[in-house]
Amino acid sequence: MTAYARYAAELAPAMDAASDQLKSEDPENWYFYQLSTANVLRQSGDFDGAAQRLAVVEAAPSDQPMINKWIELSRAMIVARDSRSEEIPRED
Repeated sequence: MTAYARYAAELAPAMDAASDQLKSEDPENWYFYQLSTANVLRQSGDFDGAAQRLAVVEAAPSDQPMINKWIELSRAMIVARDSRSEEIPRED
């Protein structure tokens, strides 16, 4: 296991520990952190973990077009089993 994969494996439980509080206090950042965690897991090669994390986000629909675009990009990269580092598009 690479160092990056170890860090990714440690990140997910840490995010889960703060998830409920963050979701109630700052839903927009909750999406960002969940999607970022999914992306880290994907980049580490944990495609199943990334897909599970993404499913949690998809189960809480967002009215933010950028969030939905990020979900779409992440889903495509997970399905393709693509672990390349990819910059997530930002709103202009």
